[in-house]
Amino acid sequence: MSSTPPSETCCSRLREQTPCFCGYLNDPSLRQFADNPIIRTVGNACGVAYPQC
Repeated sequence: MSSTPPSETCCSRLREQTPCFCGYLNDPSLRQFADNPIIRTVGNACGVAYPQC
């Protein structure tokens, strides 16, 4: 894991996906990508809360 904070582009793309995130977590084929500790770390750095679905 890099100590470099995510770019604004990265954060912007994460924010765009926020409304879809529960769908990703509930989809067995996508859950492995969405339920990842790195996603939480990047989300925290971007000010995006991890959803409670």
